Amino acid sequence: MIYIDLPADLNAEDDQGRNIARLADAVTPETARPGAVLVAGAPSAWSWAVVMAVEAGFVHFRQVSAREAAQHGSLVAPLPRQPEHWHPNHPGTPDSTTESGTATSAGVQWST
Repeated sequence: MIYIDLPADLNAEDDQGRNIARLADAVTPETARPGAVLVAGAPSAWSWAVVMAVEAGFVHFRQVSAREAAQHGSLVAPLPRQPEHWHPNHPGTPDSTTESGTATSAGVQWST
């Protein structure tokens, strides 16, 4: 599965024909700066993207090929650190706990 830096609707465009997404939706908003190469979209439909501008809480970008993205920088980057409550089978949510004090996920028992 691809790691998405900037969740976006790849059909959404601004008045100048650039793709647009909310800065607040970026996994690491500080990386969304002009010239940066990101993966934008959704796991089922994504694209390499070059950030054109960041204005008024929105990221303006254009979709590019992998070849063009590589000209802007490395296409391999470390994953951002996950929050302490992150659970591998339920990203972004705390582990659930049953009345017995344990939670199970994918056949693995987690102690709480």
